[in-house]
Amino acid sequence: MDRNQSTSVSENKCGFALLAATVLLSACQSPAERQPQREPILSTGAKNDPDTANAHFHVGELIAQGPINKEQLFALALRQSTGLDAIEERALASQEAALASGAMPEPKVSWTEPFDEVETRVGPQDRRFEVSQALPWFGALESDIRSAEASARAASTSVHMGERALLARIDTLLWRGALYRQTAQLEESRIALFESISSTIDGRYRTGNAEYADLLRSRSEIERAIERKDAALDQVNKTEVQLRRELGLVRGAPLPEVTLHASPEGALAFDTKRINGDLGNSPTLIRLGHLAEAAKERQERVAFDRKPELTVGAFLVDTGLADNPATSGSGQNASGIKISFTLPIRTDKYDAQERSARHQVRALRKERLDQLLALEGQVSLALEDLAAANRRRTLITSSLLPRAQEILDTTRAGYSSGRATYQDLVSAGNSQIGLEIELVRAEVEREFARITIETHLGRSTASLDALAPSSTLEN
Repeated sequence: MDRNQSTSVSENKCGFALLAATVLLSACQSPAERQPQREPILSTGAKNDPDTANAHFHVGELIAQGPINKEQLFALALRQSTGLDAIEERALASQEAALASGAMPEPKVSWTEPFDEVETRVGPQDRRFEVSQALPWFGALESDIRSAEASARAASTSVHMGERALLARIDTLLWRGALYRQTAQLEESRIALFESISSTIDGRYRTGNAEYADLLRSRSEIERAIERKDAALDQVNKTEVQLRRELGLVRGAPLPEVTLHASPEGALAFDTKRINGDLGNSPTLIRLGHLAEAAKERQERVAFDRKPELTVGAFLVDTGLADNPATSGSGQNASGIKISFTLPIRTDKYDAQERSARHQVRALRKERLDQLLALEGQVSLALEDLAAANRRRTLITSSLLPRAQEILDTTRAGYSSGRATYQDLVSAGNSQIGLEIELVRAEVEREFARITIETHLGRSTASLDALAPSSTLEN
């Protein structure tokens, strides 16, 4: 082998070595690939909870069980809610995007085959092969990972928000249905009461001790009570329609029978200091915090975009034999390295990106503060509603209702003996039934306030059910 051939072989080996080095550089691991065991950000949720995986979620099976508790109904709702499914799918999409973040840019490989050979001093160029790899600045990929993971955590928090909102709506509908159902029952009691009163009036009318107009008015009271009962049952039907929608059931599908227990008095004595501390656990505030964190990372990412991006590579030119083999370097393959920089000279673009990210961070922080103030106001209003409902409940049970019953009994006896008028009798009957309805309403309003407080504080709306109930409302 002559000297020229030896040099050509040596240079070809050098060229292939450069190509091999570039390929190895392209295969270097990114920060994301160096963490193959990154934990999923989205928790399994209620749909995959092992504690509820073997529970009876089929509606027919739940109905066959007889009365169930709210936890079983909640488990059914979490399994069947299509709206919650959509939120979870979006969160999973965000999680997969986070797992894909932080990867190195893909290497570029090119193969050039000219239509006509390009004649050079050392021979015709048959083909050209190149490999290149862009190298991000240290910290740029880590910033991408942190931003994507913060966005994924925000999406995961949205799932928890969706779950709590769904359960709060179902809990509210259950208590509203119980209110209207018991209202209908009390209106039935009003009907029976006035039918009894009408019978008394009819007896006195036959003896000439009552006016015929009193008899007609008593019948009118019965008809009004029937209308109020029917209106309450209409509201029950509307509530059931909404409940089927939240449970993902078709129209007209039977609903499970749910037994509701009014919360004990002591369970609703919320500590103001504890509430102020728990407001920070609100999913709404947590989600906005994650979004602000992601926006902050995007703002810092602009600093890396301002720097020139380095791309390194290698090339190999396959050169055929020259026409004149005696020429120095005849048939030698050309090889070498290639270095390029992407120059970020459009500074206005990066300035605008940085300002946009900065405004986004400020907006999210101010929105979080605004939401905190709104939550404080809503919880304070709910506490006021709770206190007012407790006062009405205590007043009705301890004083008004027993007194109204006594007045009704006394008035009925007085009307039979002629010492009380018909109007006194009607007023006493309506007052007694009205107070019973007001007591049920106060009980339900206490539960509405509890649901509002628990939801805003990021707690489960069923967290108080394990305590001993003071009274029972059957749904």
